[in-house]
Amino acid sequence: MSYQAFILLPSDSDASIEDVRRILRDYYSDDVRDITFNDNENKLTVTIDDWDLSINRNSKPHVIEESREMADKFAGQRPDKNEIASSGVRLEVSTDDDNNMDYFNDYLEIIEKLGNFKGAKIWEGAQSEFIN
Repeated sequence: MSYQAFILLPSDSDASIEDVRRILRDYYSDDVRDITFNDNENKLTVTIDDWDLSINRNSKPHVIEESREMADKFAGQRPDKNEIASSGVRLEVSTDDDNNMDYFNDYLEIIEKLGNFKGAKIWEGAQSEFIN
């Protein structure tokens, strides 16, 4: 099983892949496992042992339309439904398979860290719901 999440951010968010890398590097600084960070302008891959988690920053025009659709489908009566619908930036998190759930806690910790960006809304794929 692999994991997927979207971190929806306000359209004017300046959160960058560099910011994500810095946050996660700090978080994992004392971890004894083999952890590497490979990034380019819009994508970061975190490798823990031989498992990869990728984070793609997407601000293409279709993101806001998909945010509206997600708000209609998943936000229900949330008081922040309009904020969700107007999110024009998202961090797209996807992972390798993790059949034994060896890295499930890493996945959760990472999406929680990304959820600390100003105005962030976390949509978790396995549950198909917003979790913050």
